[in-house]
Amino acid sequence: MQNLLIFTLFSLLVVNTTSASELCDSGKATTMDIVVNTNHVTRAAVPPQLFGFNMPWHAFQLGLQESGVVKPALIDWLKPFKGALYRYPGGSPSNEFDWKNSIKPIAERQAMHYEYNQEYIPEFGYAEFLSFLQQVNGRAVVTLNMVGPRFQASSPEEVGVDAVQFVNWMQNESSARCVGIANCPIQYLELGNELDWSHSWTGEMYSTRANHVIAAVGDKVPAKSWIANGKTAPWDNPANFKREHFDQFNKAVAAKLPTNIENIAYHPYYDGITVPNATQYSDAYYAVWKARRKSAAVIVTEHARWPSKPLVGPWNDRWYEATGQGGAISSADYILSVLPDEKIRGATWHSLGVLGPWQLIRWDKKENTLYPSPVYWGMRTLRDAFLTDTLEISPAIQTGGGYRGGYSMRLVAMQGDGKLSLLGINRSNRPVMINTNWLGKLSTGSTITMRYTSALPEIDNDDTNKTRVVMKTTQLKGPNTATKQSICVPANAVFSVVF
Repeated sequence: MQNLLIFTLFSLLVVNTTSASELCDSGKATTMDIVVNTNHVTRAAVPPQLFGFNMPWHAFQLGLQESGVVKPALIDWLKPFKGALYRYPGGSPSNEFDWKNSIKPIAERQAMHYEYNQEYIPEFGYAEFLSFLQQVNGRAVVTLNMVGPRFQASSPEEVGVDAVQFVNWMQNESSARCVGIANCPIQYLELGNELDWSHSWTGEMYSTRANHVIAAVGDKVPAKSWIANGKTAPWDNPANFKREHFDQFNKAVAAKLPTNIENIAYHPYYDGITVPNATQYSDAYYAVWKARRKSAAVIVTEHARWPSKPLVGPWNDRWYEATGQGGAISSADYILSVLPDEKIRGATWHSLGVLGPWQLIRWDKKENTLYPSPVYWGMRTLRDAFLTDTLEISPAIQTGGGYRGGYSMRLVAMQGDGKLSLLGINRSNRPVMINTNWLGKLSTGSTITMRYTSALPEIDNDDTNKTRVVMKTTQLKGPNTATKQSICVPANAVFSVVF
């Protein structure tokens, strides 16, 4: 009941009646003139799976569920992300995950390795995960254990047998009763997580394992449902900035896996590298993958802003960079970069859990309540304006500003359901008046809803103030003319406008 009251209170708090012109009355606003061509679709049927979340199983169960039941407040927060992609049992925790242990009656489950030599009982196992997917109307990336049990040397053949048993259980005994087919909650099977990093596997070693699993499962699963691993963090080693270094792993995997395996995984963490740098890497992965198969795509199975490490003091002094307003802007910036990009089929933000720097939804242990981070509100600001197709917009980037990526604004225009929308971020510390010329469908009778999440980049929500940053909603006046509308965007903001 307490969570429900907090949810209702947010609904009352976030309505804002400030007009667009008042936001720019300070005299500090800059301007940006754009043209949106509603007659030119740049990407049709953009997948809602681009708004997704990685779910490390123990970090999730620790504070977001109790006794195998997901907290109702979390379900309420996630329902607006209908069709989102959820990755379970997470990243590195999946490499030694015992799925058979996770489906036993809870009282019979044994403690098993999570990560960093920690062991926990999996109260949130596959049955509970499938129930969760149904409640949030989501789709899943299941990350398979390609290693075997902890401290046991499993052969490729043994790992293949385990994968077949898992698929059989999912298709015949689980509540899903399917894998990979249309409308199935289990959309993708990912062939492990960052094994070149955690286990020092070469592309050839990884491919041998992956091929055993794919061949063993056979036609039980559509080929388009598999996701192969790409090279992990190629920017971490200065030598890897040379393309031939990170291409070596990707080329080996692309050459050795069947050509009907369409998807390659990629894990960008910014802003150590900028968002444009991150997309350049995915372009390079795609080029290698596409060179050997007709149908190719990238699925971003982890992404987030990486907090910098301070010269003095603990790393967690900078964790606000991951989930505070700065993290919200960077994460939204990355999502905006992939919305028009047809080669990106899905993306999961890291992470949906209550440990470490990346916490989409936070847990107040003392009060046992949940509340969203600024990253949640930034993603929600975009998702509430997400429509069917992206449209041609010129320019989509406002160059200049203090961001190392070389710009201060990124914009995406969309249409669908008889609506138009404009989604964007403002990295500048000044408000911006966007003068929009809509070529085509806008009318002076349009109802305009603006949403925005704005604060200084270092501001974060915490147990002492859960609502420092929330999404605000305001109704704007109709267009100035049949095709033109001026919209004032706050400084340091994620924003969207729906006509």
